[in-house]
Amino acid sequence: MTLGQLKAKIVQEYNTSREDKSFELAIDKCKIRIPKLEEDLGDVVNESELVDNCDIFDGKLVYLQITKEGRLFEYVNQKDPNNAYYIMVREWDCESWQFGPIYEVKVDK
Repeated sequence: MTLGQLKAKIVQEYNTSREDKSFELAIDKCKIRIPKLEEDLGDVVNESELVDNCDIFDGKLVYLQITKEGRLFEYVNQKDPNNAYYIMVREWDCESWQFGPIYEVKVDK
């Protein structure tokens, strides 16, 4: 099984188990993240990779990151787009001390 197939099963389970049916998560609007530590946000995984090659086991915490339009900026070499860093950036207003939305930037390694 690939991580993409695992993601499809997770999204299906997420959508069927929610009481609020007004929102349904689309499989192409999310990413799977596998944390190395409990406090870690996790690495975005390559969906063509096999589950057996990852550190996944029963009870392993896996995150679904919902991607929003206009919040992902990619500056990567299209010949090898998976060889990249994902950087999370959050706006901060120094006058009001309020945090704004989170943006994701993908850059070459």
